[in-house]
Amino acid sequence: MLVDDNWGGYRHTIETGNLDFIRPALIKSLRELLIEYPNWEITLTLKGSEAENRPAMGLVIRDDEIIDGLRREYLPPEFQSLQYEGSRPLGSKFGDIMYTE
Repeated sequence: MLVDDNWGGYRHTIETGNLDFIRPALIKSLRELLIEYPNWEITLTLKGSEAENRPAMGLVIRDDEIIDGLRREYLPPEFQSLQYEGSRPLGSKFGDIMYTE
């Protein structure tokens, strides 16, 4: 779901429970869309699932980096080793505070 709100930033927000949305090929495609829009970002939130005992988590995708906030211990085994080219962990810069709970 593309969230329809405008807080004044250059951001698109996607919320999903579908794990296929965090596959590296899709994330790379989204990042490539932002190359011509360096001030924009896409926040992709993987919704929590009580049935799967999974908290909400996600990625911030920018033209020059990916902030990886996925908590792999809550993902199925086939998703736990996902890596994203050009990514860094959430919390590795002070500005990341806006993406934490």
